[in-house]
Amino acid sequence: MNNRYSILAKFREGHYFYLNFNNPKILDCLEQVPPPKGLLALAEWPIYNHAEIEFFVELINGNIRYYHLKDRRLNVMKTIKLDQTKFDNN
Repeated sequence: MNNRYSILAKFREGHYFYLNFNNPKILDCLEQVPPPKGLLALAEWPIYNHAEIEFFVELINGNIRYYHLKDRRLNVMKTIKLDQTKFDNN
């Protein structure tokens, strides 16, 4: 079974992270970052595997410069640029 959604994220240190998933509830979680309860919110979110947890921990901690979110079924991609700091690498 192919995953419907994918995320390609660029970390502030310069490396990339690729995540595939099917659960549309993860899109709702993306809208809530950073959550009011910080990392504690992960316990209540529909996040189940290690890669999803790793992505959201890095996102909440502000270690991601930007990410591309793609919906393969609709063939739509959007880029979400996060706050830039003087410590960002190109």
